[in-house]
Amino acid sequence: MGDRRCCCGAGCWIWSDDFDRIPIALTSNIGSDWNEVVGEWGIRFVGIDGMLYEEYTSGGTSGALVIGTNAAPSTNPGEMSFGITVVDPQIDDVFYLYPCCTDTSTVGPVVCKYTYLGSNEWETQIDGDAPVQQTGSDIGEGADPEFILQCCADHASEFVKASVGSVGEEYSWAINRDPGPGRYYGIGHDNTTNGATFDNFAVVNLRGEDNEICVECWCMCEQVSVPRVLTATIVADTAGTNRAECLNGKTWGMTWLWRTPIGQWEGYVTIGVHELHFELYCEGYDPGEYPGQNWELVWASPVDPCNDGQVTLGAGPTSTCSPLSLVFGPYVLSRDNLACYLCYDPFPAPGPQDGAFYIVITI
Repeated sequence: MGDRRCCCGAGCWIWSDDFDRIPIALTSNIGSDWNEVVGEWGIRFVGIDGMLYEEYTSGGTSGALVIGTNAAPSTNPGEMSFGITVVDPQIDDVFYLYPCCTDTSTVGPVVCKYTYLGSNEWETQIDGDAPVQQTGSDIGEGADPEFILQCCADHASEFVKASVGSVGEEYSWAINRDPGPGRYYGIGHDNTTNGATFDNFAVVNLRGEDNEICVECWCMCEQVSVPRVLTATIVADTAGTNRAECLNGKTWGMTWLWRTPIGQWEGYVTIGVHELHFELYCEGYDPGEYPGQNWELVWASPVDPCNDGQVTLGAGPTSTCSPLSLVFGPYVLSRDNLACYLCYDPFPAPGPQDGAFYIVITI
């Protein structure tokens, strides 16, 4: 059936290629939708399924690369999510996805690298960042394993995400890096022994012409992607009558947990004898009435007398997304939890026994 184009709801643009067309030998000509920058590429059928492949004699070409010629829309340059199926990878095979290529001959500043480790295990690395190991889902229906490699890039928010197709999003990895404003996309490999076989490519823009979200690649706050490392700060009234006054200004880091089904950050802070544990969660982008309504913060210290089990609060209406300032609270300290020594010492004389504080999440 070949390539397909679609301008879907909200101005979302999709282009795909299943490579089901007349087989083309290794002639550096796989059709006008792709530019063969490096390597000897062709299309062949495995049963009734057409596939893209690259080989040179009995192996493959080092640094093989093709770049798609159908540019993503100019309304939101440097924004795309795309993926392709890898067929029958061998141990130590290396594959690349290049988001936001400058043109049909030049890759952009960021590359997503995927190395197959065997037994459905992959090592994923983005632009030289520390690699992480992921478990992919074999979607192959025959004897040969097949895996979906995915890449999402957002120039506006300066982030890139890479993943190997699995059940849910628990095997994604992302970094804060600007992929550039390029509107093209590339596929490559570095397997001089085995070459590479691909199938079923698809690309979609992240935002439509009316700036509506087409693909949720990352946790967002009013369509602004939120980075991997955040800062939590306690804000408390310091007028002298607030038990929580001594907490004012305390800060700690909140770090993204990448092996989680939804966006989750975690952080710890030690105050006196207490270690407080907080978890931040998001649900995609904001459909709510005010910025940050899709975010919640959990005070998760389960054995701490400062709280009676977990305390979960959603971001309040004073929150903003640009700049990011998610405001949670009030968290209450009262006479009911005097075993909690946060800003309370009964010896020699107790101070205020009631108080409250807020936690503000920023970049």
